[in-house]
Amino acid sequence: MRNLSLIFFILLSPLSSHAQNPADSAVIIQNQQLYTVAKPENLNIKGQIDAARHYKRYKGAATGTLITSLVSPFIGLIPAILCSSTYPKIENLGYPNEELFR
Repeated sequence: MRNLSLIFFILLSPLSSHAQNPADSAVIIQNQQLYTVAKPENLNIKGQIDAARHYKRYKGAATGTLITSLVSPFIGLIPAILCSSTYPKIENLGYPNEELFR
């Protein structure tokens, strides 16, 4: 009987007691933004945003370096160094006005 009353008390105790009022713990934000984004006024920031939107990564070099590195890490350094040391061709850059690039 004692065990039954203990089980009954344990099951019904959460219904009658509250450790915290849900209204107190709720965060209410009215007409406010959760975060603010700075307006891009600098050309450098505008360029970074534009590159993030339009730049397609060169996957061939990364794939070749990955496969070669999986075979042998030391041999994988060769394509990694070659790919990072060469500059892209001007026609592959894909920008519309070359004067804005300089």
